[in-house]
Amino acid sequence: MVELLIALTIFATVAIALYTAFSLGVSVWRRTESGIDLHQDVRVKLERVAKDLRGAVEYSGIPFEGEQSRLVFASVVMHPDPEAEKRYPQICKIVYSLESDDESESLLTRVVAGKESGFDEESTTAEKDPFFNNVEEFSIKYAYAGEELTEYDWRDSWEAEGVPRGIEITLSLQDPSEEKSKLDFKKKIFIPIGVLGASE
Repeated sequence: MVELLIALTIFATVAIALYTAFSLGVSVWRRTESGIDLHQDVRVKLERVAKDLRGAVEYSGIPFEGEQSRLVFASVVMHPDPEAEKRYPQICKIVYSLESDDESESLLTRVVAGKESGFDEESTTAEKDPFFNNVEEFSIKYAYAGEELTEYDWRDSWEAEGVPRGIEITLSLQDPSEEKSKLDFKKKIFIPIGVLGASE
């Protein structure tokens, strides 16, 4: 009888240890998968921003506007034609901005407004895409000429004429795998038609 109790005790201890190890392993795997998915999503969407900016054009009806957390410019993108019911390349107004939803969470949105909407970002025909939620920080800097020819002076707003040569984006998101933690991303994008802002 004593031997049976000892055997049962040993078995229960081993079973609990195995379950604890397995549960911990699954938890770590889930957190890792969540982090990998988020990194992949950010990489793809920041490349979307880069593609929009590389397609930027100077268009009199859509002047470039560069603020610390808002970006407005004209770009050639694939956009639907209401009459033909298909997409084709056309000049559109692109707006990236930080907004708050009904639950006071910060959202980074991308709005595409075409000619059919009068390039009005508030129009019901404009395409609005919630890029990221749970945004801790979204800031943009713009390239001005530095003191040296090979240097850039990155500033929080664009006050010069035309389209800037370079933009630096900083994005911080809440880490889904760890509470009260955040993930930081940074990307520099250079624009083919862009110019450097004059140094002062």
